Amino acid sequence: MINYSIIIPHRNIPELLVRCIESIPERGDIQVIVVDDNSDDTNNYYEKYPVLFRSGIEIYYTKVGKGPGYARNVGMKHAKGKWIMFADADDFFLPNWTSITDQYLDSVVDVVQFKIDDVLSHTGSMWHNRSFDEYVSGKKSAREVLFSRNTCWAKMLKSSFLRQNNIQFEEVMCAEDVPFGYQVAVFANNIVISQNAIYDVTYREGSLTTINNKEYSWIRYTTVKKAYSFVSKHGFKRYELPPAIDFLKTWRNLGLKEFFHFVWHERHEILRASKVRIVNKPFNYCHPVLYVFLVLLKLI
Repeated sequence: MINYSIIIPHRNIPELLVRCIESIPERGDIQVIVVDDNSDDTNNYYEKYPVLFRSGIEIYYTKVGKGPGYARNVGMKHAKGKWIMFADADDFFLPNWTSITDQYLDSVVDVVQFKIDDVLSHTGSMWHNRSFDEYVSGKKSAREVLFSRNTCWAKMLKSSFLRQNNIQFEEVMCAEDVPFGYQVAVFANNIVISQNAIYDVTYREGSLTTINNKEYSWIRYTTVKKAYSFVSKHGFKRYELPPAIDFLKTWRNLGLKEFFHFVWHERHEILRASKVRIVNKPFNYCHPVLYVFLVLLKLI
């Protein structure tokens, strides 16, 4: 019986992929699925990286280069485990992580959310784990933690839960896990928030999250805006506002010309958000002009 299916999208970072694989114990109940999204020089992987071909590892080659969302969806089609977990190829699991996750193998919950421990760069664990502290203090519910931690890693997801709700990834080049995480947060009925860390997130230059060109900035914004719309339609009014405030700041890196082009393109969304704020007053920004001014001020 397969208890865990661990899905890892990969492209052109085989040394880091090896590190990730080596952090996963070789057990008969663990299925490791690597989906290679059109990497270069894969013909030499067997000789250079034999650990990638050990028992329990399945490698699928897409030959299309459509991004991590597509690769993860391919992996989910081959998953046989009771639980599905995701890892990025440049991250890795912490030592003895299975001693923590094994406690939930027979649990009836839909999702278990874990902390991370950023042991290399020490830049990511604070923002990720802050919501866990707010959960302990009663400031956030378990579902709110899932909304704030909408990444796909550091989670145990019941495979039957994902299938029943047809939860998949957006097949875009970046921000693909935000809609996925929001679907999990909307549909999960039984949620466990664990105070244990099982996963390390590595921050490196050249990763998809560090690319801030016009194309990727637009993909991030439109993907998250679509996710907000989905959540709002399911009754979570907090997401009725478009993500203009959070994602306009990305355009700060592209210069004033592109920034004003983006503001003009999204002017209807900004004005709609102003009207929503007038009605709901979530932050007491009760005037449209003041709202637009504060959006601009946030970028300075």
